[in-house]
Amino acid sequence: MIKEDLISFIVYILMLAVAAIVGFAIISPAFKGVSTIGYGWNVVGYLIVCLIIAIIIEVIFFEIAHAIGAKIGKYKILSINVLGFSFNKHLDEKSGKYKVKFKFPSNFDGLTGETLIAPTSEKSNPMYYTFAPLFLFAIEAALLVVFYMVITKPKTGQNPLDFVKYFQLIIVTVGGMLFIYDYTPAKLDSVTDGYRLVLLNKKINVRAYNVLLNIRADEFLGNSSEKYETFTEITDFTSEVNIASVRNFLKKDHHEEALELVNQIIDSKTTLSFETRTVAKIYKLNIILYYKTSEEAKAFYESFNEKETEYLKSNYTMLTIRTAILYYGIVEKSNSECENQIHQVKKALEKESAYSKKYEEDLLRKTIVVLKEKNNEIEATY
Repeated sequence: MIKEDLISFIVYILMLAVAAIVGFAIISPAFKGVSTIGYGWNVVGYLIVCLIIAIIIEVIFFEIAHAIGAKIGKYKILSINVLGFSFNKHLDEKSGKYKVKFKFPSNFDGLTGETLIAPTSEKSNPMYYTFAPLFLFAIEAALLVVFYMVITKPKTGQNPLDFVKYFQLIIVTVGGMLFIYDYTPAKLDSVTDGYRLVLLNKKINVRAYNVLLNIRADEFLGNSSEKYETFTEITDFTSEVNIASVRNFLKKDHHEEALELVNQIIDSKTTLSFETRTVAKIYKLNIILYYKTSEEAKAFYESFNEKETEYLKSNYTMLTIRTAILYYGIVEKSNSECENQIHQVKKALEKESAYSKKYEEDLLRKTIVVLKEKNNEIEATY
């Protein structure tokens, strides 16, 4: 976790460094001594407007690039989200057909947006989707070079087209900042294309990634699937797929089958992200709390390191909330800790899809029932 936090910090510093270098080394000298430009525009105001427009253009282009890459790679597009403005496919109950609907989603997995896709065949190739923004940035950079070659500054006065050149420079700068974030080969606050590229070098990960996309598509569209492919070779992507099967097993109270899959992840010697291994450990703790003794739960909880304990206590997903309620209620017998977790349920449910929200609410009610069966002094309710 510390390593991931450090990588995120370095990435944000690099993004700021790019903006600072371009601003102070190129743009500032170019407009030195100039207070206004054509039509009485203030230079500072002009640059701020250019920056805002550039950000909007770039985030739109990034998701358009993802959409084009998805189509080339033989994927169907379920949703395109740009800065919280989302166009989603949804099933129209009257016609029985899928239609596009505009909405403001409460969350999305990306710095500035997200394009949700699903494979159309076993041959669907995610590399086109992943590389597409890189090709877009290369085109933008090439245009900037052309503008700098064609648009020259006259010996006297100003060339109105000069401002077009600097506007393009601002666009490429914003694009460069997004490029640094998006192609960092590590999982940051969201899953980046760089992270995908590292993992998709393995054939097993390509297969797992497409299964994972189908799982997410089912949840997004509200489809129910009782069985997904599981993997014995453990990676971040195969782990996420296996966790989907863990959820399906737990829906049927098949906790031994669920525990077997979770143990494969926890015991794997493969290098996994902090979140992948921690989520697996929390699932195991949840299963022990439900089906085994409080002594076993306490013994396993003591294997958590400080970061994993903090993740359980304050990450506030429905999984962590349900598990924390059981642990603090059954093992530590703390009513206040249980109440604190329940207060976070509303926000946690907002992160769930419409399909998983009902399942999570039902499971939370079941959690409260189990909690009171094992400790009838707890006052927590939902």
